[in-house]
Amino acid sequence: MRGYPNPATDRAVISYELARGSEVSCKVYDAAGNHVEDIFDGYQPAGAHSLRWNSSAVSPGVYFCELETATDKRAVRIVRTR
Repeated sequence: MRGYPNPATDRAVISYELARGSEVSCKVYDAAGNHVEDIFDGYQPAGAHSLRWNSSAVSPGVYFCELETATDKRAVRIVRTR
């Protein structure tokens, strides 16, 4: 799992691969752990995927994008700049 560009200005792409199809939840949290936004919540088949996060509505700072499946939980740090 990775987020790019990093640092990001107004948008970031979260890319990841699933070994098997699964329900997927992708959420963004700020550095204090507060929920900022849900990017995706639903089923995805096995394979490579990418999600776009429009970060233009949030203040510059450090954010964490958390991806959770039925068997795994991962996070990537994204720095939002102006």
